[in-house]
Amino acid sequence: MTFSALLDSFGSTQKKQLSKSSSSHPEEPLQKRRKLHTPVSEIPVETTGDDGPNDGSTPPFGDETKNPISYKTHFDVEEAPRSSVVLSTVVHPVLGRVTVSNPQLLSECATDGSGRSQPAEASSYQSQLSRYVRNYVDVALANPSGADREAFRRLVCSHGLAHVLTTRQIVLKNSARLAKRNTCDDDETDARRDQGFTRPKVLFILPTRNSCYEVVNHIIGLAQGHDCENKQRFNEEYGPGIAKPFSDTKPDDFKNFFRGNSDDMFRIGVKLTRKTVKLFSKFYHSDIILASPLGLKSVISSAAKDGGDADFISSIEILYLDSADSLQMQNWDHVESILASMNQMPKNAHDCDFSRVRNWYLSGDAASFRQTIVSTAFLFPETNSLLSRYSKNHSGLIKLHQVYPGELSPYISQVFTKIQSTNPALDPDVRFEYFTKTVMPFWKNGGTIDKGGLLVFLSSYLDAIRLRNYFNKTGQSFGDINEYTSASDVARSRAYFSSGRYKILIYTERAHYFRRYNLKGVQNVFLYSMPGNAIFYRELVGFLRESISDGKSQLEDSKVRALFTQWDALKVERIVGSAGYDEMKRNDGESVDFEFP
Repeated sequence: MTFSALLDSFGSTQKKQLSKSSSSHPEEPLQKRRKLHTPVSEIPVETTGDDGPNDGSTPPFGDETKNPISYKTHFDVEEAPRSSVVLSTVVHPVLGRVTVSNPQLLSECATDGSGRSQPAEASSYQSQLSRYVRNYVDVALANPSGADREAFRRLVCSHGLAHVLTTRQIVLKNSARLAKRNTCDDDETDARRDQGFTRPKVLFILPTRNSCYEVVNHIIGLAQGHDCENKQRFNEEYGPGIAKPFSDTKPDDFKNFFRGNSDDMFRIGVKLTRKTVKLFSKFYHSDIILASPLGLKSVISSAAKDGGDADFISSIEILYLDSADSLQMQNWDHVESILASMNQMPKNAHDCDFSRVRNWYLSGDAASFRQTIVSTAFLFPETNSLLSRYSKNHSGLIKLHQVYPGELSPYISQVFTKIQSTNPALDPDVRFEYFTKTVMPFWKNGGTIDKGGLLVFLSSYLDAIRLRNYFNKTGQSFGDINEYTSASDVARSRAYFSSGRYKILIYTERAHYFRRYNLKGVQNVFLYSMPGNAIFYRELVGFLRESISDGKSQLEDSKVRALFTQWDALKVERIVGSAGYDEMKRNDGESVDFEFP
């Protein structure tokens, strides 16, 4: 019988199944299930900050996860409350600038976990943040500090582990109670609805094997006194191996991200039993799944191609996207595809006991109970779009973002040109038209191209291909470095550009992200499109500053010019600063130049 037929027949046969509860839950399978679950008390949950000692290895985040009150408040409801969501941005006295789905959320979560209110001013930033996570609110943390995001990742690990253990403890208690009863009424059965369709409850989407290595080791560290199966294999496949030698010119954020095993194709299941943490468990037998977007997308696509299913993500209750800014540099389409496949009605039953499935799972409302947590160095349009479409949590959403000081140079002339774009889908055409009809004639007439040393930076590979074809058609002397350029072609383009043989160099954001080249011979920088990471802007200006220091370019002749539209608001704010961007917004002309300093 297919899953759909089985689900349809479940409602009509519910009372009959309940009257035969002794046969529905035979003693032997119950004893087997008990071995698959571990009481919360058997695996200690990390507590730091206000409620426990801190050894200095982890920034304080308070009593991070052990909160059964919040668990019941969030999950033990018949259906998710239906209310209109209107995002509003406010300034919180502790958290700073935040965007919330409901302003009341700021006061509702300002408690100590037991319901006792605590003024927001009286608690630390970390403690406040941990309360939103523990109360199953969707959280998007945009913080450029790697140390803060690492501490936040540890908080999510503890929260996810405690969620799995709390769920298993409830299932065990209810299974024991039902096993002792031969009959039970409908109310009693509804009170025992404590499961989803499949076992996996927590999904970590991570950018590299090294990040997975760190997360899994933290989970193992929380499970003190428990054996770990397949640890040697895990260390061999995910461990750092031989240390990578990084050039001194590489920035710290580059070294931090690409340290260890930076492979972005992986997936692994983690199963928690009474005495062990088992790695490399099959997904349908796992409690926690950790995967890269590419690794998980390949499984989903392969299952669809072979007539299988991806039901193992149908009952995910906590989703964590780690380093979303790095995931964007890999392939954001995979992330969106995964979220679109999550919390759907499964295609097969997978030995599910439907009398124990929560009602909101059966009604197809699981997405309204899933907690989505995002960690990123900065917000970008794709994250906002993803949260708008897939953050349906009835407990609400909070986004924490920064007030940016900006990355402008106090010495070099920087001009930002605003061009009118009424539709983001038409934005590439608007840029190309302005570039070919306005910028190029200005360069030709002013001798900018003949001078050489012109670095053209683009955030989109497709725009780079379009510009390359245009330069070929118009007979320009140029080089091209993108994320797909071979090492030999990169070396040739860099050498020819530095010597002046190439007058123009096309350079993409992904190429800079993955390679962080130190380009020589730059005399002018043109941002065809703005970099998402403000650090990249600082480094591009650094190329120009280095040429001035070496005497290859004069300060008065060197300039940074950038094109932007209204759809680049987040990028512009990070580069010119929040105060500078507020000043720029006051002028909404079709084409306006803003010059700094």
